Amino acid sequence: MNTVARILLIILLSTVITGCASSRYLTDRGRDAMDIFTASAGAGIGAKVRIGPIQTGLITDCDLYGLRGGTFGDQDGSASQLWSREVELLLHSKEIYAPPKCLSRGKGINASGGPLYSVPGKLFYKRAHMHFGRHKLQYYTQIEAVVALGPSFRFGFNPGELLDFFFGWFGVDIFNDDREHLRTVLPPQPGMK
Repeated sequence: MNTVARILLIILLSTVITGCASSRYLTDRGRDAMDIFTASAGAGIGAKVRIGPIQTGLITDCDLYGLRGGTFGDQDGSASQLWSREVELLLHSKEIYAPPKCLSRGKGINASGGPLYSVPGKLFYKRAHMHFGRHKLQYYTQIEAVVALGPSFRFGFNPGELLDFFFGWFGVDIFNDDREHLRTVLPPQPGMK
């Protein structure tokens, strides 16, 4: 048996023996993995590139479907209420991303700024800022680009979420977003199913 196979076997056995192979633990690791990437589609016009709080572009956009905020699927939540909208004009930018299933993990965005910067504000979710106060840090580590010519496409990568995923295997939750773990520690929060 080669060295890599032995290391993988030791890691597998240690997770089973220590209880880290529980369904809640593995659910959190899966969600942490989904937090790393963004790939969504929507509708809008313009283009934008953002590296942390630094941004450039002119855009009005709404994400409708895809992977964003650690969830995959319908991004607007219902046909009657849009949970995602972004407008960046010459002197002002505003981005709101607030699907309930993302907010329950502190993955929402409420950012505003000028033509070259954007900073996150408080989330609009009941008690979200009490338990998920690190949502601003994940905003500062996001790298993404959006192109919208009618249909829009957003692609992103978050190195901070990659670290959260890696350290999560060892019980360290950098972004305080391990919802399944929190269900065993805190009383159920709105939207935590």
